[in-house]
Amino acid sequence: MSERGQQRPSQPVIPVGTGPVVVVIVGVLWTVYAGGAVAGLVTGAGPVFPEGLHGTLSVLRALVLTPGDPTVGWPEDSRPGSAVAVWVCLIVAMLVYIAVVLVIDGKVSARQRAQRTRQEGFADRAELRQRGLDRKSAVKAAKTNRASLGDTPARKIDAHQVATRIGALYGEHGKDAEVFVQYRDGTLVEGPTGSGKSWRLAWQRIVESVGFVLATTTKPDLLWSTVGQRLASGPVEVFDPEAITRWPTPMRWSLLAGCDDPDTAIRRADALVQAVPLGDTKNGGYFSTNAAKYLRCCLYAAAVSGGDVTTFYRWAMQRQVPKVKEILDRDLPTWSVEYSQLGGSGSDSVDDVMSTVSTLLDPLASPKLMAAVNVTADESVNLAQLIRDGGTLYLISEGSYGSSAPIVTALAAEAYYLAKEISREYPEERIDPPVRFVLDEVNNVAPIPDLPDKVSDSAGRGISIWAFCHGQEQNIRRWGPSAGKMFTTNSPVRIILPGLGDVNELEQISRLTGEREEWWSPTQAPRQAKVMTAPEIRGMPADQALMIYRGAAPARVHLPLVWDIPHWKKRVLDSQEVYNWVCETGELPAWAWSCPSGEAVLG
Repeated sequence: MSERGQQRPSQPVIPVGTGPVVVVIVGVLWTVYAGGAVAGLVTGAGPVFPEGLHGTLSVLRALVLTPGDPTVGWPEDSRPGSAVAVWVCLIVAMLVYIAVVLVIDGKVSARQRAQRTRQEGFADRAELRQRGLDRKSAVKAAKTNRASLGDTPARKIDAHQVATRIGALYGEHGKDAEVFVQYRDGTLVEGPTGSGKSWRLAWQRIVESVGFVLATTTKPDLLWSTVGQRLASGPVEVFDPEAITRWPTPMRWSLLAGCDDPDTAIRRADALVQAVPLGDTKNGGYFSTNAAKYLRCCLYAAAVSGGDVTTFYRWAMQRQVPKVKEILDRDLPTWSVEYSQLGGSGSDSVDDVMSTVSTLLDPLASPKLMAAVNVTADESVNLAQLIRDGGTLYLISEGSYGSSAPIVTALAAEAYYLAKEISREYPEERIDPPVRFVLDEVNNVAPIPDLPDKVSDSAGRGISIWAFCHGQEQNIRRWGPSAGKMFTTNSPVRIILPGLGDVNELEQISRLTGEREEWWSPTQAPRQAKVMTAPEIRGMPADQALMIYRGAAPARVHLPLVWDIPHWKKRVLDSQEVYNWVCETGELPAWAWSCPSGEAVLG
């Protein structure tokens, strides 16, 4: 940040440079008096002290001129003992004084830094304590929110296991400078490509989780860098229909399973449609809504008829299928009416709806993707059990046009739904330990339906959502103007990384940080200035982030790279070795998590 006036200028009460001189003088006096007294006690002569100023100067002169026998500086009848004892005690006294001075200086400097931080308008250690963002508050809140910790003494609870450590206040050190948020705090991370979303935040969120994790990504790095850790704590499944990674046995999941229940068909269709960005077009929502209605009719009919995903694909790509109409007439007459209206007309609007359906299902034309989702219920992964076992589900897709993003979105939405249902089995209907969704490239890979609402509302179920995006513009393109803006601004925790390029959003963030008094002259009134300007936000150091938490003052947080912390780097490299070994052998290591039967699980 640029240097700006921060507090009212004033003339110093004590001349500049006086402090160090006083510290040196006091140190010399302490060393002479305390060292001599202790030396006398040690040698049996009793505590001895120089007599007044003249005696003190005499001792100092003896220390300099006759170091071989410094005792001559003391009165002849009260000398502290041998020269060796005197020097040893003087040195010890000096070291004690230096240690005390350093401790006091550290505390004073910390207090001054905290004062400057408050004057600049940012959160300090006191603000962390007040807002429940410190280590102690994290443990206290965890005991309240997690039933399994209710009887555990606070001293035995590791804050890193029950809360999320974001980082430390920038430029600060010590445990009381660490910034923690609760699992209940949904988080949105904004930053352009290369700003460190994966290696400063996403990696940590995956490896530190104590419960089920769903992680989405467009690249293999989050898989190979974390899979070693996750294999040790639970089963691992990898859904990679585009073969972006080398994982030997990608997961298979039935897109059609459960769709004989109308509610499941509705949920599955809504998730498929969510992969189409709404943008700012006036009719985007209309086409998406009607495409979802058409797809749910085909999903239900295919499931009830005993067909498979190829049946659904074939029927959905046609305007009117007599078999679908027959099933809907029999079971769901109101759906039948909608199906006839959506597919029976030759209007432009119907053409647009069918075009949307075709775009969504185009990935199923790939035999590889079709094979991944066209499986029987018995062959399909048991998502509910994976969640209960505290496993990990990696969803990998490029997220571009024609990718498997619609299918990945449907799978992520199903996992979220099941996690919410499983939460009903727990006290207070909150999963314990919490599950976590780490949604890297959330707008491209797995935009779960109603995610802007879920980020803040899911906490009560024990579901923690970390969503990573490029900025508000991307959110608006995905969710539409209203929901996209809400997604950006209403998340309980918002972390902004350096490099954002949207001037309008930077100005909005700058206004959100608030204002502070800025002094330029002791004779003039202060003026109001922004806590952080748009250029300062955009130009933050690479290892700094701006965190906005509910009503708290904005916090500057230090976010180190994984590669900068030796034990983190080792864990990444160890995980990479495990990944390579699994890919080459097709087997899991012997230490990997095992199912109750005792057999290691490879998914």
